[in-house]
Amino acid sequence: TTTVATKKINVLMNNAGLAGFTLRQLTKDGFEKTFQSCYLGHFLLTARLFEEDLLNNTPENDGCLVINISSMAHNGAIITQNTSKESSDKEEGFVFGMDFNNLNSEVAYTPNLVYPQAKLANILFSKELQRRAQGKSANSWLTAVSLEPGIVATDMWRNANDFGYDPRTPRKPHQINNLTPEETQKTFLDQIYSFLLYSVMTPVERGANTQIWLASALPGDIQGGKHYDHFRNEKAVLDFDESKECAKLLWEVSEELTGIQFDL
Repeated sequence: TTTVATKKINVLMNNAGLAGFTLRQLTKDGFEKTFQSCYLGHFLLTARLFEEDLLNNTPENDGCLVINISSMAHNGAIITQNTSKESSDKEEGFVFGMDFNNLNSEVAYTPNLVYPQAKLANILFSKELQRRAQGKSANSWLTAVSLEPGIVATDMWRNANDFGYDPRTPRKPHQINNLTPEETQKTFLDQIYSFLLYSVMTPVERGANTQIWLASALPGDIQGGKHYDHFRNEKAVLDFDESKECAKLLWEVSEELTGIQFDL
């Protein structure tokens, strides 16, 4: 038996994600691709690293900081079963929150439905992770936060038809969505729209500023369970982001979906 010395993780940043698929797509695990890549995979990775004792659990060495990337889009997380044609054009007709009856987009799918849900899930996950860590010890070794980095010009938007396509990427929409070039043909106006859109987005070089600031923050500079904006300010969230009941239920459902028991 060979023992390998492993340096434990001080900062875990769950930043991966895909979005904007015109049609609902499933991963090989059977989950909707945006929801798995933007949230469910983060939950599983964090749980597995904890299970393997790879997160720094010594408070005297500042412990471990878990950073979950959300988005300002989480404000638009709609519960689809409460939406009707009569109320679809009225904000007061929508009910916002975690749509537990449509987590895998079985009931309804559009890119604009699933992405906010996944990003809301990251906020709820961060808050529940912090609560459970503090519940185990007043001097918790774990700090969990979420953030929204602003609208960053990464190539994750290459799948979104309403965004046109990033003129910087060599891959065209039909190569990504398995459609013919004719089915994804962009007009001259579409191309102008794409150029203008990507020119006003936050450049990638600045898009990780808040993540880097949080990852390098000194003890006391940030507070566990809080949400931060792209100006590095602690940001108040809406009532449905603060729901302890929803956060607890999401944790339990995530355990069931991933097949792992995440006991801090």
